[in-house]
Amino acid sequence: MDLGYIGTAMVTPFSETGYIDYDLTETLIEHLIATGTDSLIVCGTTGESPTLNHEEKSNLFKYAIEIVNKRIPVIAGTGTFNTAETVS
Repeated sequence: MDLGYIGTAMVTPFSETGYIDYDLTETLIEHLIATGTDSLIVCGTTGESPTLNHEEKSNLFKYAIEIVNKRIPVIAGTGTFNTAETVS
């Protein structure tokens, strides 16, 4: 799989109440694609992965994949500070 030249580690937008802001996430993804991102890294350390639980990460991965709609590769950041958690 060709990942291109620019892989952007996307931040995770949050609402004022502390939950993932999916509307802003869509806006950010569209902006990144429109400005030349060749692949998108979701939930890397830039994306606040240590603060998200399994369900939040899974939902964000699915959402990003849906919005990207096969236009560019999506790389799921699954790392945590806990090896067993990362593996699961």
